[in-house]
Amino acid sequence: MKPLLRYFRLIVLLAALGIAVYPLLWMSYTSFKTNPEITRNVWALPSRLHWETYRTVWEQGHFARFAMNSVAVTLAAVALLTVFGSLAGYGFGRFEFPAKRPLWFLSMLGLFLPVHVTLIPLHRLEAALGLTRGWGSLAFLAAVYVAFNLSFTIYFLRGFFADLPTELEDAARVDGCHSFGVYWRIMLPLSLPAMTVVALVNFVMIWNEFVFALVLIQSSDFYTLPVAVKNFADDQAMDLAATTAVLTLTVLPVVAIFVACQRWIVRGMTSGALKG
Repeated sequence: MKPLLRYFRLIVLLAALGIAVYPLLWMSYTSFKTNPEITRNVWALPSRLHWETYRTVWEQGHFARFAMNSVAVTLAAVALLTVFGSLAGYGFGRFEFPAKRPLWFLSMLGLFLPVHVTLIPLHRLEAALGLTRGWGSLAFLAAVYVAFNLSFTIYFLRGFFADLPTELEDAARVDGCHSFGVYWRIMLPLSLPAMTVVALVNFVMIWNEFVFALVLIQSSDFYTLPVAVKNFADDQAMDLAATTAVLTLTVLPVVAIFVACQRWIVRGMTSGALKG
């Protein structure tokens, strides 16, 4: 009975893997086909790899500029989330202080707030501050991402810090470390797997975010990749090869980061980071 159950689980996992991976594979190899090849058989493999499609969309769509906008916003927001989230998570997980419980519930309100109801107020605030164009719009967008993802980051890291042995902290204090020294020298290195996981989750959420970027960025020179891809797909609605090439370029960084960091992801997910 147990071997049969094991094989059934394996079949289910392989089926789930196929459902998840095949759309990405189809999109990738379709981007190397010409439009006549796609019209003849949308599922067939390309007769040869047509790299010129990537060169054309990269040059004509100015995606290098849009990619830099997305990289700047995403890295800035993820860095701020990691710093503030780890400090707040460490404080909530390791210390007792007045009004801790109300502050904890206040910090968790972001998990229950329908974020898109804030679109109009945020747009009006951005206009009042004069940040609708230029680099200011990207800075404002990054601040919005930090605000809306901070609750999840604090919640995730607070559980990890709370589960770390108190003996490590006590030993560091005996050696003369103050509270920030304990965080910097002991807790921070131990929490790297958990912070890698939460940074990757935030990276994917921010990299793929579309609605706030569409509403809050008015200048086409400062569009992020999701907005640029949407505009390109609208303009090239009949060019499926170009559209799949652009989508592949957008997805590729996320896949590459996950492949490179998979060891840290497994460590973070299995070392108590989801407890609490």
